[in-house]
Amino acid sequence: MPHIKYLPDGCEVETAADESILEASLRAGIPHANACAAKARCSTCRVVVVDGAEHCSERTEAEAALATRLHFADNIRLACQTRIAGDVTVRRPVLDDVDIAVTSQLGKDALPDHVGEEMRIAILFADISGYTSFVESLPPYDVVHALNRYFYLMHGVVEENGGHVSDYVGDGLLAFFGIDDASSATTNAVTAGLSMFDAVERLNAYLDPMYGRTFRIRVGVHYGEVVVGTIGIGDIRKLAAFGDAVNFASRVETANKAAGTDFLISDAAREQLDGRAEIGRAVVTKLRGKTGEHVLHEVLGMSDANTPPQQTTNDGQRPTRMELSCSSCCVPKLSLDEALALFADAGYAYFETFTTWTGAKLDAHDIDKADAKRRIDDSGLRLSSLNVENFRAEAEADYAARIDRQRRNVEWGVELGCGQVNFKGGARTEEDMRALIRGAADLARFCEDLPVALAVGNHYGNRVQDLSDISRVLGEVDHPKLGLLLDIGHFHSAGVPIPPIIDAHAKRLTLVHTKDQVGTRSVPFGEGEIENADLLRRVSATGYDGFLVVEVEVEDEANSPRYVREARPYLQAILDAIDAPT
Repeated sequence: MPHIKYLPDGCEVETAADESILEASLRAGIPHANACAAKARCSTCRVVVVDGAEHCSERTEAEAALATRLHFADNIRLACQTRIAGDVTVRRPVLDDVDIAVTSQLGKDALPDHVGEEMRIAILFADISGYTSFVESLPPYDVVHALNRYFYLMHGVVEENGGHVSDYVGDGLLAFFGIDDASSATTNAVTAGLSMFDAVERLNAYLDPMYGRTFRIRVGVHYGEVVVGTIGIGDIRKLAAFGDAVNFASRVETANKAAGTDFLISDAAREQLDGRAEIGRAVVTKLRGKTGEHVLHEVLGMSDANTPPQQTTNDGQRPTRMELSCSSCCVPKLSLDEALALFADAGYAYFETFTTWTGAKLDAHDIDKADAKRRIDDSGLRLSSLNVENFRAEAEADYAARIDRQRRNVEWGVELGCGQVNFKGGARTEEDMRALIRGAADLARFCEDLPVALAVGNHYGNRVQDLSDISRVLGEVDHPKLGLLLDIGHFHSAGVPIPPIIDAHAKRLTLVHTKDQVGTRSVPFGEGEIENADLLRRVSATGYDGFLVVEVEVEDEANSPRYVREARPYLQAILDAIDAPT
């Protein structure tokens, strides 16, 4: 009878007549995930056929439909639908210790009994950003599998920090801290929130290769008085808290969306921390259902915590290591919705766009802001950077109108949670250059009290294209809000050595654009002359921790989406190699 060899286990199983790979696994006692009970309604039993694909049965109709939907390669098969006529070697990409624990329902503890008592506790809310698009992109059983894994990890984090999970609602989680030990309630809640970001990073390492999708979360913490009690009958019981503080905590978490943050706490929660938290910017906002304005605080880390959250930001939306973002210039004819769908499907978490010229432009003056924000949020993406108009020599009245538009678009970018606004050189004459310097200074002063960084970028063919040009602009506008957008492709086109620029202006570097080229012609990554690995390693050595914006401006509309998809794993491999311990 044919044999199945399993990797990475190395064990072999002899199959019985007309037995599927999944049936053979389970009969032999090999743990093999199968969330939908072998109905071909999920992909959790999938295997990679490493050897012997010619011995596998043809796809069933149900498997073929799912394979088409999830874009399976030919060697990716559903174990529940595949039978073999000869020896095969397969790898199971799904199962690991967490899957086993989730499947076995490990980690369940007895529910504490509380008949109802007043107490002051810390309340934590967490939810998934872009949850709707995630759910709509996968079969229901896969969604259940992913959420169970997510909630299992979150439950563990809460318990490790002395908390109790009260409820799961859709993608949301509610937890209480201080019921057993009130002395460190808020410290434990904030530490748990930070640890959730770490857990999500681990989860994403699992989800990305499985589904081409990742999670991002938002967390809110409040401290206040509630009545705590165990409610429910029989097996349907839960620990619940009642009072306005619970509703307020929910509003704190929701405020992240408009603020462009990932972790906010209330004033009351911050007071309980006694300076033990690393706090970012203050967010003054109105909360739905609450009167007046409230001050919330962005959490960056804890003084005694080893790892801050990977998503939280210092100045607007800035990552703690180089992270990829995709520019709408790659597909300039796509609408906002089309570009967002492409970038999300390609696995990007961030995107960059313009206020002019691309189909995905976001100009505050001719767009329905609420609708645009909703569409971006539904996509699961976040805006890393916004390119506004360039400055040039013009009449005073025209300049006044231009700088006003720039300011409105900067504010619009902040509303979208964007922490980076850029403009390119755009100067072809000395008069243009002076106008650019004037505009950069005016815009930098305008940004002084805003959570946003401003950058001037080099551009091939104008007055800001080499080291002396960049040094002149940054020297004449020596303002902490103005930095350098290092555009690797445009420096390459101009024949300008890039390492000296990185070294000279490392402290002013706020954004990096990269592409691959042959001469001045853009080509897919890996097919050109630009040594991205060496250049990005040099950038990383400066301590730069901002976005790396992908630009694939290939004049090939039919294949541009494919090049966008291929760019992410190519560049991510470079970044992973840079971050790997030596």
